[in-house]
Amino acid sequence: MNTLKNPMNPQKNPMNTKKNPINPKKIKVLYPILTVFIAVGIFISSALHGDMSGSASTTVVDFVRHFVPFPLSDEVVLVVHFFLRKAAHFFVYFLLAFCTAQSLRGALPLSSDPVDVLRTQNINGLVGISSRSLNSVVKKYIPLLAWAFASFYGITDEIHQHFVPGRVMSFTDVLIDSAGALAGVGVFYLWARFTNSPNTAQ
Repeated sequence: MNTLKNPMNPQKNPMNTKKNPINPKKIKVLYPILTVFIAVGIFISSALHGDMSGSASTTVVDFVRHFVPFPLSDEVVLVVHFFLRKAAHFFVYFLLAFCTAQSLRGALPLSSDPVDVLRTQNINGLVGISSRSLNSVVKKYIPLLAWAFASFYGITDEIHQHFVPGRVMSFTDVLIDSAGALAGVGVFYLWARFTNSPNTAQ
């Protein structure tokens, strides 16, 4: 006896299948592009003469000053100027580390969590590491790799500024950059655990 399919059954009706409007492959490509874009932006910003860099920061301070309902003293303006520049360091390296981690996460074709433990396989009585296990190890250390890359880039950026007229190399900025990168990989770790989809760069 033939059984008629119910066209109203949502499990059987192909018309009820909704396509995901977000293409995961395009998102995976987006993070490496953002990583390169941010890195290039940092390099260009560091290549600016000290006067040009200071002028850009002053423009931001003037913008903030416009919305403050009371006048700001010169001392307060200097403090605001200082914190805005340091906050920019922190935020930019936060983004660099986060995008780097997401790029690494999407580049490894392995359906495992970023904190998977090492897996081994027994081949002819010998314990070896498969490519899948190697990817598991890499994914486990993605936050560390991303933080190390962003921090190292921050060091090279400060060295770059040492050779730019009007700019100086600052160890404080290196620490701030590293802290921002650490915050970025921290957010990545929580995001990766929450989404639990390593093959899709969320």
